[in-house]
Amino acid sequence: MAIVLCWVGAQAQDEFIKKIDPLRSYDGVVEFQKTRQAARIFEFNYPAKDLDKAVAGYLESRGGKVRNVKGFNVVKGILLHDSENKVYDVYYKVDGKGKGDNATSTLSVILADPDEDVLLRAQPEAGVSSVTQALPVFSGAGAAGFFDGLGTYVGDYEYGKAVVVREEEFKKAEKRYSDLVDEGQILVKKRQKLEQDISDNRDAQAKQAREVEKARLLLEQVKAKRRG
Repeated sequence: MAIVLCWVGAQAQDEFIKKIDPLRSYDGVVEFQKTRQAARIFEFNYPAKDLDKAVAGYLESRGGKVRNVKGFNVVKGILLHDSENKVYDVYYKVDGKGKGDNATSTLSVILADPDEDVLLRAQPEAGVSSVTQALPVFSGAGAAGFFDGLGTYVGDYEYGKAVVVREEEFKKAEKRYSDLVDEGQILVKKRQKLEQDISDNRDAQAKQAREVEKARLLLEQVKAKRRG
């Protein structure tokens, strides 16, 4: 049984560790503080709220501090990936709709050199393809590693969510079991007390039976003297 449970647990873990890759990615233009910015855009079949948390969780795990600026999440001076010893400023936002399997979401990422004022960049024309090719910051190994790893980061987040749910279920089941054990011990004590009460009652019955017999004999003796 233990072997079977371990195998089932391993199978379940493998299911949740699987990558949740974007359906597609492309270069595009997004608006940030009334400017047009070149961005890398990713489309997911995944809830926007969870995608936002997955990306934030990864960046925070690398020491980044996520703050919101005019509708974008911003992380300053972060080493995006171990493939490159270079830090970036990251601007990203997540939009989406729907829930569960029907959810769709879009992640838009603007990358910048540390402390670069992106508002001073030359603004690309909306709809121009491959706009990010004009920005060297997008071609770094760290950026490529971060983008390639998005599916893994989202998969890890989904697995973490599943672990939390299972831990809660385990704690509830464990508490219910503990409550039943406590209740069982109380019932055993009640049964022991009841058995003792039954035993005491039988002893009392036997004693009282002797008293009844003694009283009956005395009564018969009194009646016999009166007849005599």
